[in-house]
Amino acid sequence: MILALETATSTGSVALYSQSLIGEYTLNIQRTHSERLMPAVVKILEDAQIKPKDLGAIAVSVGPGSFTGLRIGVMTAKAMAWSLDVPLVGVPTLDAMAWNLRYTQGLLCPALSCRRGEFYSAFYTADGTGEIQRQTDYLALPLASLEEKARAFSGPKYWFGDAPLEVESGIVVTGGLALPKAGAVAQLAQRKLERGETEDPRALVPLYVRKSAAKPRRKFREN
Repeated sequence: MILALETATSTGSVALYSQSLIGEYTLNIQRTHSERLMPAVVKILEDAQIKPKDLGAIAVSVGPGSFTGLRIGVMTAKAMAWSLDVPLVGVPTLDAMAWNLRYTQGLLCPALSCRRGEFYSAFYTADGTGEIQRQTDYLALPLASLEEKARAFSGPKYWFGDAPLEVESGIVVTGGLALPKAGAVAQLAQRKLERGETEDPRALVPLYVRKSAAKPRRKFREN
């Protein structure tokens, strides 16, 4: 039984997965994850009549995305995995987003808005069989630059993310499939568990891609 957490954007999501999706709660609202993440975890466990001791692994979306949201999600997942003594699995957010559209055919272009007019993105190919292959590094670029890179790939192009995307060529996917979902995080985590790929709870850190725009606090020298 996998409990998955998704906090990379304002869309908070938790899911339970065991060979198939048992349940998923997703809220696309402007409230901090520190307020709603653990209540959502408690609710989905209670509704599914699952006790924490029954969990076999914790999965978490590691980014890129909101710096604050990622820190909350990763720290919560690390604490739960450590306290329950179960495996911890980190899943890149963009991988999980692309997984939602794995049965399409063409180039999958998930894009998450970040500061200064840029978007986090990576490109994936899908052949309609339910498998995807990442074709680029994780990027942080203006949408026009991402479009230019996408032109190197043939076939249909699907753009989707957490903000309106105005592209000159391609299909813009909206609605639930366009958003990060904990259910997809859980399914990819299951695959990683089968390959024996787990994280050290002491060492896992978010995948930021770019530096935070927050200014560091000034250090004052003691007299």
